[in-house]
Amino acid sequence: MTTSTASNSEDFKKMRELDMSIALSIAGFAGMDTRDRHGNVVSEVWTKCNDTDTAAAKLLDYGDMRYMLKTQLNNHLEARKELLLESDSHEVVAQWIFNFAESWEKEYQMRSSHGWDISQRIMTCMEEALYEVNQILDELYPVEIRPGALLDRIEKIVATNTENGNPMHLYEDAYAAYIRLWFRNKHTGPILAHIAGKKLQKQIVCNRSGAYSAKVQRNDVQQEVDSAVDVLYTAVMNQDPRFEKFHELVEDMSTDKNQLRWLVDHTLKFE
Repeated sequence: MTTSTASNSEDFKKMRELDMSIALSIAGFAGMDTRDRHGNVVSEVWTKCNDTDTAAAKLLDYGDMRYMLKTQLNNHLEARKELLLESDSHEVVAQWIFNFAESWEKEYQMRSSHGWDISQRIMTCMEEALYEVNQILDELYPVEIRPGALLDRIEKIVATNTENGNPMHLYEDAYAAYIRLWFRNKHTGPILAHIAGKKLQKQIVCNRSGAYSAKVQRNDVQQEVDSAVDVLYTAVMNQDPRFEKFHELVEDMSTDKNQLRWLVDHTLKFE
């Protein structure tokens, strides 16, 4: 494996893990259940992409694999029953069982990690959050990180990369890359994730039946949305240092290809 290939593979992994963390954070702010009883992230938060490259992987979900693992494990134990009964050490048996299960887990994780991404519901709330604060972000300094200027810059980067055959594995949709950049970086990401989470919480509450308690909750959660937006507004008006750091990151994207990792589409099939 070349250094470049290894670097790209590592970027895929980092961005996949980062996007999952963002999805979990937004869902947490919204008060959603994020994991099932087995500790797996629920599909309302992190889901398999619906395309031809990954459709086959949907045939076997975690529950199916868990059932087959237990069946296979029982078959192996039954076949080795006499040997196990002769053993005086329970530790040997326990270690064999754990090693057997871990090998399945490792192989399943390696083969199924590709093609997972933030759920559409959460992605929509991320887009809505940016749309709601667009006018606030239009007051940013330096002006190069204002929404219009930033999107223009990303469109040029994406166009150049696409013309060259997408060697950096970036999003080919500049607007999709634009949304990811705002949420992925540590300077603007947390504050925007809070807003997106509260907007998602408002959506969940507003979809409940129209009882009096629900109306009260809707008013309360709208106040939480407003408070989250106010935090961003205050930061922008006070020219918080985080925006200068974000500006430096954006400027580096024009000269340092390593900084383009913030625009990587980890759902692409990496060869």
